[in-house]
Amino acid sequence: MQDFRSGEQEAAAKLAAYARSLDTGRALPDWSRASADSEHLGAKLADAVLQRAVNYERFVRPRVERLVLRYPDAHNLTGLQRAVAEVGASKMLDVASGEKPLTFESLVQALALERVESVADLREFLSDRWRANRLLDVPGVGPKTIAFLKLLVGLDAVALDKHLLAALKSAGIAPCDPSEAEPLFRLAAQELGITMSQLDALLWRHGSGTTN
Repeated sequence: MQDFRSGEQEAAAKLAAYARSLDTGRALPDWSRASADSEHLGAKLADAVLQRAVNYERFVRPRVERLVLRYPDAHNLTGLQRAVAEVGASKMLDVASGEKPLTFESLVQALALERVESVADLREFLSDRWRANRLLDVPGVGPKTIAFLKLLVGLDAVALDKHLLAALKSAGIAPCDPSEAEPLFRLAAQELGITMSQLDALLWRHGSGTTN
């Protein structure tokens, strides 16, 4: 197995070659999640919180879409805080009480302290890596959740999950820490002439068996 740090360029080339091998003649997919095209703040946070360790299409998408319909006023932080206070995070997310509602509530509180009122504010907040990393103090929020939020607001990022880590293995790249893997995706995307989010979407779609 190659040394990861000394072979970063070689590893990125392998990842790019693997991505090319998945080309079926279709256009590159957009990074499409339930709230990706929405300016609903509550939907963005729900999307990011719910996606951990579940089937996205069966579990996350319908819940995010229902949240938008049931709580239209939660499109900004003021309305979102009001909805959480009135009905609770569990009901909003349509899940049993546990870690995910707690993370959702804690994330709302953290963004309130950062004066993030809208999706536009969230985009600006996440654009600053040092400010975005403050969310790591929120229970249940890790680097993948922050990357997922970045993608949801239209920033270029890669949300490393089991499908993308499996892609590294399929490309013949030695196991590595997720923090070391992100530069590989950036270099591979540059070689392919696409964004990291497009590479993320291509590999995730293939790994998850999603066709749209």
